[in-house]
Amino acid sequence: MIEAMAAARLVVATDVGGVGDVLVEGTTGLLVPPHQPGALADAMIAVALDPALRRRLGATGREAAVAYRAERLLADTRALYRQALLERRPNPS
Repeated sequence: MIEAMAAARLVVATDVGGVGDVLVEGTTGLLVPPHQPGALADAMIAVALDPALRRRLGATGREAAVAYRAERLLADTRALYRQALLERRPNPS
């Protein structure tokens, strides 16, 4: 999903797991409830018929994916440095 968003491709996904943490309904893509194939079909038909919607959601999805990747990279780097510093800290025994 993140890779598709980073490529400015519209994402239509079911709202399960952490999908809603990254994809914002109607802003960065379309979320449909799980186990509702009719809702999924409706969302896919709606975007198939609306090129402007595809472009808009694709563009905002790209912005969100790039920001997500940068934030995640920064958080992972900080955690790595913290761990390295903790491992080097002398044991107070």
